[in-house]
Amino acid sequence: MSISEVFETLKLTPTHEERAIRDAYHALLKGVNPEDDPEGFKRLREAYEQAIVYARTPKEEEEEGPANVQWLQNQAVGGFLQQLADIYTLLPRRIDLAEWDGLLSDPVLQSLEDGESAKWGLFSYLAEHFRLPDRIWRRLDKEFFIQENQKEFREHLPNGFVDYILDKLKEEHV
Repeated sequence: MSISEVFETLKLTPTHEERAIRDAYHALLKGVNPEDDPEGFKRLREAYEQAIVYARTPKEEEEEGPANVQWLQNQAVGGFLQQLADIYTLLPRRIDLAEWDGLLSDPVLQSLEDGESAKWGLFSYLAEHFRLPDRIWRRLDKEFFIQENQKEFREHLPNGFVDYILDKLKEEHV
């Protein structure tokens, strides 16, 4: 999906304002039922995820490469985020630690070029899709050292979401 298609789908002009992107996505989401229109829902979600990546891409990088390529950074990050959405969408997969282990072993997370984009794409998605078992949050903490790096997490994510994660990590396994 090109940059123009992304923002056309969201009914926005291209912007780096994440709040505007989120608001547009939520407004459009009310009119798309995933059961009635799975392709429309998937297209809207893809547009939202790509717009967020675009918003987080520094303007200098955006101007360095060809339009519609540099802002997305590469297909590996998009593929990683699609895997994440696929896991989260189906409850049996969402609560399966092995699914998350597989996702977190994706080479894109280790990539010097794309690792940070994939990481923040993952947590941006989870900021809106946060219903995970505590053991999954602990696995994410083991991978990304959320507790130790909470200052960095607060720079990239809403404070309320970071507080939520930290609370989940403090809860004892029952």
